[in-house]
Amino acid sequence: TIEQQSSALNEAKSIILSAPWRSAFQPDKHIVLATDASMISISACIMKPPPGALKKQKLSKNDLMNLRLIDVKAKCMVNNRPFMNSSTYLKEMEAFKFGIETFEYYLKNSAQITILVDNKAVAMSRHSPILKIKLLFEKLLLEYPNAKILAIDSKTNFLADALTRIKS
Repeated sequence: TIEQQSSALNEAKSIILSAPWRSAFQPDKHIVLATDASMISISACIMKPPPGALKKQKLSKNDLMNLRLIDVKAKCMVNNRPFMNSSTYLKEMEAFKFGIETFEYYLKNSAQITILVDNKAVAMSRHSPILKIKLLFEKLLLEYPNAKILAIDSKTNFLADALTRIKS
């Protein structure tokens, strides 16, 4: 049921947020936003990397293990019929939009931003033929000119991915 899924999601979030590797937000530091979507939910995580951790173009799971969690949010989408019938690309775009809207405070107040998505098409969406998606990216680039978007493989995006896997 939806109540069970929401309960499981809240429990997972609680466990993650109580982890010893949490960090406080520091506006003068680099932050990382990771987003993901599954068949039934979307999630976003905001993290702080250790100095120099994101110099590489290709990130490994070990690189992401060194990130310090600031906050996470997830949203169950089972009752959202358009979402449930969407393509993977559109679900990932919804997660991307959710992450930007949810963590707007962090993004607006950060010195440097890296956004991690596990869908290469999402990372290239500024060239999308879909006007709504193109406008989302144009707005992102205008509001956050210091943002860099990186596509990573889904196995590496383990924290955002774990939040979208709700046991039903």
